[in-house]
Amino acid sequence: MMSPTCTNIRVRTARDAEIIFHAVRIGILPMVVQRLGSEERMALCSGCVYVWEERSGSLSESMEQGIERFTEGRSWGPSRARDDFLFYHEKDTAPKSLMVERTRAIRYQEDPVGASAMRPRRRGEHMIKQTYSVFVRPTDGMNFKKWHLNAYWTQEDLDQLLTVDDFTELRSLDVPPNTYLCARTNRMRETIGRSARGNTFPTPPRLYTNGPGLSLAPLELLEECRRLRRDPTDEVILRSFNVHRNFHRN
Repeated sequence: MMSPTCTNIRVRTARDAEIIFHAVRIGILPMVVQRLGSEERMALCSGCVYVWEERSGSLSESMEQGIERFTEGRSWGPSRARDDFLFYHEKDTAPKSLMVERTRAIRYQEDPVGASAMRPRRRGEHMIKQTYSVFVRPTDGMNFKKWHLNAYWTQEDLDQLLTVDDFTELRSLDVPPNTYLCARTNRMRETIGRSARGNTFPTPPRLYTNGPGLSLAPLELLEECRRLRRDPTDEVILRSFNVHRNFHRN
């Protein structure tokens, strides 16, 4: 059975997430390389953290690594953003979640010792999913990769969970700066879009020549300018032209 990336741990900040990402990258912690099977879904409990790579779709499914969509067999409410994280509260009355909990209860009754990780939740407990996504800066000239971190916990267990500071091999990690770039940043998404078109690293804005003596600004620069307000004096002059033109039409 495939294990989570780490267990009995909570992710407090983006720094904690980057430490876990880096531990995966250098081989200290495992990456989840396939969708969870039925046994792995049953074993998911408070404190489980999964790091997985998103399949980009640029190669055929048989050649490409990564997971297209991570599923754990539970039903979640809408996302709520806080800092760079997204949080989802489980719908404990949804059919999928109820089925998982019933199966966990049966397994635990059959083998309380062997299925200790499958202890059914106490009444009133609600599972919370916390996600964080980054683009991983390449070191081999290839394109950026998109990694995700999924952390699961209940409010009742949160204070009992460990942190990266409680693990010697994690708290001593030196994460290179600008290696894990938050995917929720608009500017970062634009950078990765350019990377996917063949430029591994971002390039400064430049003018594109279209014939002798004519230069065109890049589209992203024009879109940025479009959001800026005109000078008030220019607004008055433009309105005067519109009034003059409408007068002659009438």
